Amino acid sequence: MRDVFDVIGKASDSTDVTVNGQLATRRDEYFHVEIEIQTGSGASHTPYRVDATNSSGTTTRNGGKFLPATPENFIYDFDGNLTSDGRFIYTWDAENRLIGMQTHASVPIAARRKLAFAYDSMGRRIRKTVMHPSTNGGWQHHHQIDFIYDLNGWNLLAERSSGRANAFLRTYTWGTDLGGQGGSPSRGMQSAGLSAIASATAGGVGGLLFTTFHLSNTTLASGMDLNGNVTLLINTATSQPAAIYDYGPFGEPIRQSGEYATLNPFRFSTKYTDNETGLLYYGYRYYDPVTGRWPSRDPIQERGGVNLYGMVGNDGVNRWDILGLAPPGKGCPKPQKKPRPPVEKGEVIAPPKPPGAPGFHHYGNWGGPGWANGGWNAEDGLLPPYDESLAPKDDRDRCYKDHDYEIADCITGKDCPCPEDKKKVSDCIEKADHKLANCLRDAGVRGLEPWAFDTVIPWLVH
Repeated sequence: MRDVFDVIGKASDSTDVTVNGQLATRRDEYFHVEIEIQTGSGASHTPYRVDATNSSGTTTRNGGKFLPATPENFIYDFDGNLTSDGRFIYTWDAENRLIGMQTHASVPIAARRKLAFAYDSMGRRIRKTVMHPSTNGGWQHHHQIDFIYDLNGWNLLAERSSGRANAFLRTYTWGTDLGGQGGSPSRGMQSAGLSAIASATAGGVGGLLFTTFHLSNTTLASGMDLNGNVTLLINTATSQPAAIYDYGPFGEPIRQSGEYATLNPFRFSTKYTDNETGLLYYGYRYYDPVTGRWPSRDPIQERGGVNLYGMVGNDGVNRWDILGLAPPGKGCPKPQKKPRPPVEKGEVIAPPKPPGAPGFHHYGNWGGPGWANGGWNAEDGLLPPYDESLAPKDDRDRCYKDHDYEIADCITGKDCPCPEDKKKVSDCIEKADHKLANCLRDAGVRGLEPWAFDTVIPWLVH
């Protein structure tokens, strides 16, 4: 099958540009050449060479287009991890972390690669080993990179080459990210839950200030767009652009140019790009900008959306992801909680006696639709601190109290990544209803009551 791909870029008007010897089409400073390739049942790799010639001489850039088999088949294991596509075979460990990638045997030898990844106890990637094909048909070591992070955080501070006497390749300086905070999510924030991570930081998105390349002793300053994508790198010594990036709506690279465009790994969403595979390392998962999908399921399951492989609700233009978990980005403002009357220290807020309605409509101190803790409505997120409210009467009443607080968390965003999204809030509350039904059964309640919260109430109310 015949196919084509585009080579586009920028060069001054006085520069003659050819791609594989073919004169480029020009429009002002932009150039474009269409390269014809042959695709089929196996993956293909087409090299290209760009020559830019002016009065100062000729500058050459070499590249290649690695395309998957046509049609491309995606195979997953029982944990929902991608194990094979049109280019690579993927290997995962018992914690669903990607530990290896290898090109298919049918891939042209110029594009064959084998990679191995290692992680620390926090799940951060600390080593990448890359192997190239050897002359005897096996694999030989090409290079290995060790990654060093900030203390108990996820921001990458340095990359070290294991093959050059542990020499540093790149070091990074971070500032305030899009979450308005410096640093990155810590171990304590993770243990506190997703809401703590989301409220404390944007996971470094938009926070990269400088990158120092130690082999050339060059420091580059990062320029970002409003969504935290690296679009420009400026050489601090010359004040000249060192790299320029353009992205598609799902982060796919449309154009990159400049001496450091490939050498710089932090690009879309200020996440680390593996040049060998094209995948972006987010922390808990890898992201494929070409397909617009994660190759593994969301670790927080449906809390990040019904589509476990979707990238921020297919809205990468307006939202961003922190660590491959959930989309807290734009469109998810922190809701303003309505004020409640002050509570004196040591005071326990008690509800008034509820109407004497029969059944489970009003039970104990917490059981009842539309009311919680004597007038503090959970559906408005207006609940006092858990320990300052009235104690439940028994296990059945405890189920209702926990349920009321979970609903309040859904409304205020603590258990819902986008509290202004009514569908996400509804899904969050429905999940709380099902949890209440199971809690009531464990408390020995039988019959209509738990059944209603499993079936009728979610359908009628949410």
